[in-house]
Amino acid sequence: MPDCGHNRKLQCLSLTKRDIHHFHKMFYSVPKKSFQDHLIIKYTRVTAPKRNRKKLEHSSSKGMTITYYIKKATLRPGIPDKLQVCQKTFMKILNLKKTRIQNVCKRHAQGKSLKDNRGGDTRSKKFDSKREAITKFMSQIRVMEKHYCRGRSSRQYLSSELNINKLWRLYNASCENEDVRLKVKKSFFRNHINLNFNIGFGAPAVDVCSQCLQFKEKLKHAKTNDIKQTIMSQKRVHSLRSKAFFELLGKDVSENT
Repeated sequence: MPDCGHNRKLQCLSLTKRDIHHFHKMFYSVPKKSFQDHLIIKYTRVTAPKRNRKKLEHSSSKGMTITYYIKKATLRPGIPDKLQVCQKTFMKILNLKKTRIQNVCKRHAQGKSLKDNRGGDTRSKKFDSKREAITKFMSQIRVMEKHYCRGRSSRQYLSSELNINKLWRLYNASCENEDVRLKVKKSFFRNHINLNFNIGFGAPAVDVCSQCLQFKEKLKHAKTNDIKQTIMSQKRVHSLRSKAFFELLGKDVSENT
């Protein structure tokens, strides 16, 4: 029951338990915000303040006065079908916040639609820029060369020195220089990578080449730039020969099938 003490112009104490239960049940009978907002409009009245004085309890900070009503559960001839109550009682019966009531009344007074703007895929849109930034970052990561895969697999391999955790740290570090708002949690980063990229770390078993491993070790121990350049040239020639060999092999297979 209301505990505000109003019993004259504001007839809060005249409400019965049945009135309160009936009005509350009617408001929540349809679980749609648009329906509930229209009931708020139906049982409130918005007027401009008549004079400039200290703000009343039921006056908003936006220059409007809201009068509240509760519908009676039992209708009788010659007796009003609703009682005027205070803001506190109206909010308590319907379990509403003051801001929601004021926003609904304000929009109605301004002739704006009471369309429900909640819901929709707002979370997905919110993170679109982060997803795009991760995709751009991944496109800049160098992919390892492959010889002994037939080219049918779309899987790409990154350096064995990398992993998801390291990539995530590198991505967030890059955001420090560009836009810190694009930084993400590790779970978000991993989920985006798993859904949009087919990558592995290190060369697959069928992709191991002893000659390439020799070139790699030689480069590690090369003492001069000239030696490094020579080894890199030899490695490049080896890679081109391997590629040409498997292209020819694939052609032979297709002709014989």
